[in-house]
Amino acid sequence: MLYSCHSYYSLKFGTAKVETLVGKAQELGITTLLLSDINNSTGCFDFVKECSERNIKPIVGVEVRSGDTWLYTCIAKNSEGFREINEFLSENNFSKREYPKRTPEFEHVYVIFPLSTVEIDLLEYEFIGIRPFELNLFFNRVPSKLKNKLVAFHQVTFCEPHEVELHKLLKAIDHNTLLSMINKGNVARNDEVFISPDSFNSLYSEYPELIKNSERII
Repeated sequence: MLYSCHSYYSLKFGTAKVETLVGKAQELGITTLLLSDINNSTGCFDFVKECSERNIKPIVGVEVRSGDTWLYTCIAKNSEGFREINEFLSENNFSKREYPKRTPEFEHVYVIFPLSTVEIDLLEYEFIGIRPFELNLFFNRVPSKLKNKLVAFHQVTFCEPHEVELHKLLKAIDHNTLLSMINKGNVARNDEVFISPDSFNSLYSEYPELIKNSERII
């Protein structure tokens, strides 16, 4: 089960401290956690330290976005993969180019795409993340040849309910607009909160292959 977390290092988006995210995961009995802050990997070292102290397996990566649009999430298989991700980030940041719709051909990185990009031809290391709210949508949208490419994937942005309003305020600042002018497409979903492993398994109980594919990546 892939819990893909945003911390406050996701600037003008995330609200939670790294230690708060890891602590909440520990409370729920989550044993593997992915930190995938938006367009940066600054929090990864603190994250690995916190996870090690709480007996949680840390996985590091980055969620790449163009504006408010989630393009894909890169997950390092190992330290070499972490280097590949950071070189990719640095190249785009220094050149001030928009992030491409496809990554370069990584050797040590998994890439998770949103369901909206199901029409692309996936490479060996590329997968499609099916989030809980998409479980009733994906079945007829995904060709049968791609069924082994689907993974159970849950984005986590909030640890506590009050963080939702703080997040919306940050996005209003990001868009240089009034809080009342922010729409759903600009902000995270309210259900981007931690769910227990038992609840996760229950949600995906009719699609056990998605859980298995996630576990293969983990």
